[in-house]
Amino acid sequence: MYKLRKNGLKLRCYTRRINMFELKRFIAFIAAGLLFVAAKYYPSPLISGKYGKVIYYDDADCEIVEGSAYSFARTDCTGGEQTAAAIIKDMRATIVFTEITDGEKIFYCRSPKLPKSVYVRGKKINLAVAVRGDFVAAGSPLIKGSY
Repeated sequence: MYKLRKNGLKLRCYTRRINMFELKRFIAFIAAGLLFVAAKYYPSPLISGKYGKVIYYDDADCEIVEGSAYSFARTDCTGGEQTAAAIIKDMRATIVFTEITDGEKIFYCRSPKLPKSVYVRGKKINLAVAVRGDFVAAGSPLIKGSY
């Protein structure tokens, strides 16, 4: 402790030395927090390429070379409804609603692994999986392009 005089007032300042153990513990705490945040959002099985080549789109529907968890992402694969169910399970998603049109079934889902969402029919959606025969297209938050 030491005393300072400023404008005739006595101020007491307390200094504390931080030892290396406390500094390392603080840095480890911050690093663990960052890892938890990163593990929650990226990479997800959809974006990591587990189900096929990933195509990223910007907000203007143009393909871009690289993307992130905040880009529109799409992957195409085969396997029909079994693969669609596996994608939904891997993403820990819940099916919000389903559309069936002309031999095509689209699952609109909500996944805690994907941060970007859109509203469809007033419901928050961040994963769409379409099945037509053996072909499966999955996209986040929606499927861009034709399928």
